[in-house]
Amino acid sequence: MTPPRFRSVRIVRAPIGEAPDWVREAWIGLDLPLAHPHEISVETGGVLSGPWTTPGYWWAKLTRRLHQTTGWVVHSARAIDLLEATQPEAARWWRVNAPRFCEADGEFIFDSPACDASLDPIPGSPWG
Repeated sequence: MTPPRFRSVRIVRAPIGEAPDWVREAWIGLDLPLAHPHEISVETGGVLSGPWTTPGYWWAKLTRRLHQTTGWVVHSARAIDLLEATQPEAARWWRVNAPRFCEADGEFIFDSPACDASLDPIPGSPWG
């Protein structure tokens, strides 16, 4: 049996991470389109302290600075744009402190307990 393909997640609690509490709490209540239709488990680093390059990733892996995260992947630039509509100061924090996540190929993983996945399309979304 093929697992269901989810289209979006609603953030239901502050996700784990290195951003300040108020920035992480700003995600609560947002519906975000998924970059991948299934929950994944992957090694991650922090948005501030994590590796930025492939050699940096391998060094972080070798020095055990990565941790396993199970969750849902979204395009970070799109997520920050959606955050801007309701919490502009939180979106600004991302743009100032972690600008690499504003790039088109950037991704966030929101930990599973922070998310409620949905099969329903997001109204007005090009992904729906």
